[in-house]
Amino acid sequence: MKESDLFEPIKNYLEANGYKVRAEVKNCDITATKDAELIIIELKLSANLQLFIQATDRQRITGSVYVAIPKPEQRSKKHWKGILHILRRLELGLIFVDVENPVNPVVIVFHPIEFKRKKISKRKKAIIKEIENRSHNLNVGVSNKKKDCYLL
Repeated sequence: MKESDLFEPIKNYLEANGYKVRAEVKNCDITATKDAELIIIELKLSANLQLFIQATDRQRITGSVYVAIPKPEQRSKKHWKGILHILRRLELGLIFVDVENPVNPVVIVFHPIEFKRKKISKRKKAIIKEIENRSHNLNVGVSNKKKDCYLL
């Protein structure tokens, strides 16, 4: 599969929803306009750092930026949970494209929306408690298997 294979299903989907679609406009893989709305979609064969860099650069142009990748065959829950969190945090939308599905090849997983941070106060309290209970800092960064000294 090539990135260009993702274009046609997305183009058809957007045009069916009233958008005027163009490819490769000022280095944007797909641009779609409807009235005053501008959507930019970046295409890649996987969710990777280059995709995130390109998509966040496009946010300088519009807030409606999506990333489109082929629908994963098997999704490791832990792996995808992290990727979905990053995309939401970056305020990017996600589109899956299934070129094998002639009926519904495009699935909008989520739209780009403002990210609302949730602080987990239990985790913060646990970290502060452990910091306060240590008498020495004998660990070296990334050596989480060693025991540190605690006040008795």
